[in-house]
Amino acid sequence: MMQAMLNSEEGVSPVVGMLLILTIIILSITVICVGGLPLINAARESAHLQGMRNVFNVLHADIEEVVRGPVTGVGPARITRMNIGGGALSVDSNPIIGRFTVNNGTSVLDVNPGTITYEYAEQTIAYENGATFSQYQSGSVMDCTPLIYTQKADGDNITVMIHVINIIGTDSSVGGEGFARVLTNHTEFNPMVSTTVPNANYVNITIQSEYYDAWSDYFIRELERIDKYDDLNMVTEDSNTKTVTVTIRNTGPGITDIYLCVYETRISAQVE
Repeated sequence: MMQAMLNSEEGVSPVVGMLLILTIIILSITVICVGGLPLINAARESAHLQGMRNVFNVLHADIEEVVRGPVTGVGPARITRMNIGGGALSVDSNPIIGRFTVNNGTSVLDVNPGTITYEYAEQTIAYENGATFSQYQSGSVMDCTPLIYTQKADGDNITVMIHVINIIGTDSSVGGEGFARVLTNHTEFNPMVSTTVPNANYVNITIQSEYYDAWSDYFIRELERIDKYDDLNMVTEDSNTKTVTVTIRNTGPGITDIYLCVYETRISAQVE
C-alpha cells in the first residue's frame, strides 16, 4: 500500500500546471515592466507635451489680445492657466542668447526680447517675440507665427511689417506638479517706423535665438510666398552663434521700393 502511494503520479499534473501558470504570469509581468511601462510613460509624456503646446497656443492668442490694447470689461491683461505636470515654467526677460535687430542703413530696432519657456522630459516649448516653438534634440519647429510678414504692395514694391513682442519684467519660475498661471499685461507700445510711401532700399533683420533654425525656416517661407527668395533676398544662419540674418533688397541695390513698418509692444509677464 505504502509502495503504491510512493509510486503514484496522480498529483503531478496539477502541480506542473500550477507551476506553468505561475511562470507565465511572472514572465508576462516582467515583459510588461521591461517593455510596456517605458512605452506607457513615453505615450503619457507625449500626450502631456502636446497638451502644453495647445496651452502655449492659447498663451499666444492671449498675448495677441493684450497687444491689441484694452478690451472693454476685461482690461489690458490676461491670465493663462497651465498644468505643468512635473515640468518647469519660467519667464526670462533678458535671455543670454536672444537679440533682434532691424537695420535699413540706420539702426531702427535693437532689443533683447524675453521668453516664456516650459521644460519637460528633455524638451522645450517656448514663446519668443510673438511666436511659439517646440525644441527637440534634432532642432526647433515654429508652432505659431509672429506678427512679422512680407507682402506685395503696389507695383513692384513690397511691405515688410515687423511687430516685435518684447517680454519684460522680473524673472520668475515655478516647477513641480499642479497648475501655474502666466500673467501678461500691456506695458508700452512704440511705433518705431510707420510709413505710407516706400522708405527703404534694403532691410537687414538679425535674430539670435535658441530657435534660430525655426526662425530661418519661417523667413524663407515668407520670402518664397511672395516670390522674393533669390540672390537679392536671402536668409542665412550660423549654428555656432545661433544667429539668422535676413537680407531683403527687393528689386535691386539702391532702389527705394520697400514699405518698412516697425513696431514694438512691451509686455510684462510673470508666472506663479
